[in-house]
Amino acid sequence: MEIIIISHSKHEIREIGGLIHEVNENYKVTEIFNSIEEFENVGSDLRYDLIVCDAALAGADLFSILEKSELPDIPLMLFGKENYLSGEAFRFNVVDYIMLPMTLDKLRESFTKFRKRAIFGEQSRMKDDDLLIKQGRMMIRSMGELYYIDYDDIFFLEAAGSYCILHFIDMDKTLMVSLNLSKVEDRLPVDRFYRIHDRHTINCRYLFSVSSCDRKCKLKNPLTKVTIALKISERRYKDFTKFINEFMLPEV
Repeated sequence: MEIIIISHSKHEIREIGGLIHEVNENYKVTEIFNSIEEFENVGSDLRYDLIVCDAALAGADLFSILEKSELPDIPLMLFGKENYLSGEAFRFNVVDYIMLPMTLDKLRESFTKFRKRAIFGEQSRMKDDDLLIKQGRMMIRSMGELYYIDYDDIFFLEAAGSYCILHFIDMDKTLMVSLNLSKVEDRLPVDRFYRIHDRHTINCRYLFSVSSCDRKCKLKNPLTKVTIALKISERRYKDFTKFINEFMLPEV
């Protein structure tokens, strides 16, 4: 397999090149580029199997070059520290997005996805979906923009018909997603989030109290110290308290 790396950082190029060799000694980094301009001048004439690119450089310019070279389906493996990924990326064959720091395990996982792509094609392609889980975060598309959101920033989620509203611990912020609550809930960590009602899923990290009298729970905001009360449905109450006892309470 012949691979191209594009990054401003020579240190990153050396590090990633070494890790790629550790993943499989038959994988060859055939060219490296420090900018999109360098790649445009030389790379369009090359033939390769995979591009590993700094996400900060993976904007419209890169994708325009690939289109012009009639190689829009070349697999891309993106990496970066930023919490934003250009929407342009999902028009192309993005294998994976690796959050830095780069590690051997992360790279191995990405190459596993790459091999699945070769076997299953479109079925394993990273889609322009409304919501993806990446590296312990949510990547959510809302109003045409993509956001990375830490689970810990989510206070609770609210159903709004065919939409879902994310309420954050920064109580001035909410985000509406064009997926219903059930679909969002399916992608949340089951050991942290729990659906207490048809209308609400809570982040149990911020659970303050549970009342058996009125079947309500209180969440305490870690920033404002304000508590809010949310109704627990009768049919979910027993399972919810069992979940709290088994997973949330520390062992004595």
